[in-house]
Amino acid sequence: MENRMTIEKYIQNQAISDIEDNCLKSTQDFLKLLSSKWTINILYVLNKNSIKRFGELKKEIPGITSVMLSSTLRKLEKFDVISRKQFNSIPPQVEYFLTEKGKKLIFIFYEIDTWLGKI
Repeated sequence: MENRMTIEKYIQNQAISDIEDNCLKSTQDFLKLLSSKWTINILYVLNKNSIKRFGELKKEIPGITSVMLSSTLRKLEKFDVISRKQFNSIPPQVEYFLTEKGKKLIFIFYEIDTWLGKI
């Protein structure tokens, strides 16, 4: 009896492999974002203050540029860690806050601190 893979089985295996590759890439991208210079600072400020406007975030994080803040906020929003609420006013106002997923991430940071013996 030949031990050959059917086309259906090959497609199924390839689909599973693609899903695993996508999950790995997504995880790697997220860990890269977390390890960036400003991400933890932004999450700390949002956790401490609940809701912050762009300008307020910039003031509370010394040394961050507007471009870097904007870029990091966009990436955090892409991963559903933070959310933004835009008001149609002049000048435009945008508020940022942690999502439920973001709050769970903060809890994970506390657990890591406990594990390290910092708290």
